[in-house]
Amino acid sequence: MFNLLIMILIINFGGSSHCGIPIFTWCFVYFIITGVKSLNNLFKLYILRNFPQYGFKYQLISFLIIDGVFMLWLIYGNIIFYSDENNCKDDEASRVLFNLMFVMLVIGYFQMLVYFLMVCCLPCVIWYLRR
Repeated sequence: MFNLLIMILIINFGGSSHCGIPIFTWCFVYFIITGVKSLNNLFKLYILRNFPQYGFKYQLISFLIIDGVFMLWLIYGNIIFYSDENNCKDDEASRVLFNLMFVMLVIGYFQMLVYFLMVCCLPCVIWYLRR
């Protein structure tokens, strides 16, 4: 419901935004991806209850695909947000989407940090468990 509400707000505020980057498209796709992540969690519950033997494989594959796309979208957002073409801060019609994109990128930095720490710590955990 939250994603749907945010997407409606993006459509209302984003229709008249004309700045140098595709800020409306980036925000809209960002919340579509978060909606897909939420629906994936519901489907994961179904898989775990009815097909527990495939639970780990499903979780791993869906994590790699959905969160991989999500991280790539955040990286793309960073590239366009900090580009020279970004003049959304100066455009009054784009200011709401500009602030929303900034907040989503800051949250994305923390998510990237968590994934980075997972990747860095995984060899140590495997080594510790084998020992």
